[in-house]
Amino acid sequence: MRAFHIPRPQRTITPWPVPPADQAPRVMEIPPPIAIDTVPTLPKVWLTGSGSTSYKLASHANHGHFTFCRGLPDESGPSLGFKPAKTVTSGADGTRAPSGLQFAFYHDGEDIELHFQNNDRGYLLKIDGEYVSLDPATTPANSFSHIALGSRKLRRFDIITYQAAFAGVRTATSDTVYAAPVRGPRTICIGDSFSIADAYGWTNWFAEGLGWDDVWTSGIGATGFVQDANGVAKSWRDRVQDDVIAYKPEVVFFFGSVNDLSEAPSDVYQAVYDTLSQIRAALPDCIIAGGMNTPFGVEFWQPIGLDVYDAAKRAFTDAGGAWMSVLELPQEFSGIPIGADAELFDNIAQGRAGSAGPPDVVAGQSGFRVNTSSATPNTNLRIGSTVEIGAGSTRERVVITGSAISGGRFVYGFDGAFRFAHSAGEPVREVPPCYLTGQGSTVAPSGWGNADVYVGPDGYHPSPEGHRAIGLLNAAMLKRHLREIGRA
Repeated sequence: MRAFHIPRPQRTITPWPVPPADQAPRVMEIPPPIAIDTVPTLPKVWLTGSGSTSYKLASHANHGHFTFCRGLPDESGPSLGFKPAKTVTSGADGTRAPSGLQFAFYHDGEDIELHFQNNDRGYLLKIDGEYVSLDPATTPANSFSHIALGSRKLRRFDIITYQAAFAGVRTATSDTVYAAPVRGPRTICIGDSFSIADAYGWTNWFAEGLGWDDVWTSGIGATGFVQDANGVAKSWRDRVQDDVIAYKPEVVFFFGSVNDLSEAPSDVYQAVYDTLSQIRAALPDCIIAGGMNTPFGVEFWQPIGLDVYDAAKRAFTDAGGAWMSVLELPQEFSGIPIGADAELFDNIAQGRAGSAGPPDVVAGQSGFRVNTSSATPNTNLRIGSTVEIGAGSTRERVVITGSAISGGRFVYGFDGAFRFAHSAGEPVREVPPCYLTGQGSTVAPSGWGNADVYVGPDGYHPSPEGHRAIGLLNAAMLKRHLREIGRA
């Protein structure tokens, strides 16, 4: 009985390695030539699976020649091509979709052929940590991509793709292929249509920024903590048990909920709190982090949207999560706020223009003045900062794009026009900046910010460059948090 009273040693949780810097993905200066053909040219075969219609053995032995991650292998039938299992609930009727896949292996040799049975969505290829290209490469069905490496060397290969059938590689008879280790914890990213599992999606660049491999994409369009795509799918609260907890992740990262902007803030609060509480109860050691997305810059946000945002943020932290959002980047990323005592100097009429036309031009009948003077620069606002004007149901946010002097005071310009009327004396305060500025897109640029590059051709969802920015920023914020709590 004495043993029951002996103190047990505290369990130690090992920190995860993460890159020290927040650099962009490394791309090869001189990528190797790749020739695509429908027939192989190298003799030795290294298959991902062992089964076929005439040779029905258990297929897809993980940690054989290749390491599989970012999802689970499909064990439903024999195949030579390695396909992902369906792990994400995509419909209210229980229909499921795959989350993505990555293959990692070492190869010792000077030539290699990648064998795809299908690959119409494209793949990204890293060789020793450097991308051959940042644009996903597509190949015809049942094709062989011959890569001439130029010299014999032991190299690590990482193939990142979605819904492709990767059948394996072919090499010279004297070459060696064996599985590479999976780096970092199992991480599941929950989201909406912004969180696509294709090779150019933000979750891939999130994984890159963290230096991790096993990062799953679990995104369903038109959903959120409350929203269920109008009954077509399940909300995050309703699918977190089957799509997250069941796979025992060590990190869960939420990115989305812009679809919840039409919901009552109190309903969003409860849904967020319930969702995180389910994860916390089942996986007490799991890191839960994330924040809300945005299709455009801060001028897009109405007061009710900001109320929903605040409710989600409050519930996230109340439930023990670490809130981090590209809509409000950590203030230290952009410096200490200034202008804390600023107030509107003049009455503002609804519809007053934010500028005189070009982004950096402010005239007497546009923009706004505050109660500080040009002689007190430490209290004046700064160009490029995001400020919130007013309070309550008439608050609005703008990004300052230009300034001028009017009556001995600075007048500040911004994109668009005032949505509401404001009285002199209403507060003007700098708030954390959004990663996205302006209201344009790649097909309809407005000339007002990076939305011209980061918003894609449909005028709403991220472009490939936007996905890359989102992924790397989310990774930078999560790394910062992990270092603060001793997990990195």
